[in-house]
Amino acid sequence: MTLPVLPEVETILANSAQVLRDVVLPDLTDEWPRNCARVIAGALDYAIGLLKEDRAAEYRAELEVALRGVAGEVQGEGSPFERASAALVWSREHDGPEADAVRAVLHPVLAAQMDREAAASEPLLTALHVAMRGTDQK
Repeated sequence: MTLPVLPEVETILANSAQVLRDVVLPDLTDEWPRNCARVIAGALDYAIGLLKEDRAAEYRAELEVALRGVAGEVQGEGSPFERASAALVWSREHDGPEADAVRAVLHPVLAAQMDREAAASEPLLTALHVAMRGTDQK
């Protein structure tokens, strides 16, 4: 006797998103349920991406490296995100080369992270955009 092989979480999410798009969505005629189905399918796609890679851990590690180039006294305490935020706030409240250096070190790292997260969340953002427009068109 063999034990049943359970599907991977990613497979369950992908199949659920596909069923919403291919089966449920075409049969929905009212705008609100159609928008909800789109957003849920987009959220499932986003969740699949979160399972594939731990971007938050990657982002924290990148910030830890970048924060080595920022004076400790301007970082505050907490996670790399909290310390980077504190350093950027400090850099906005102070003028001079130290503040410029903080921005020069942190802005490129944070902007690149935001770009990657925006790309990863594209299915969800597209679904929300379509829902806000109230049409089936992007």
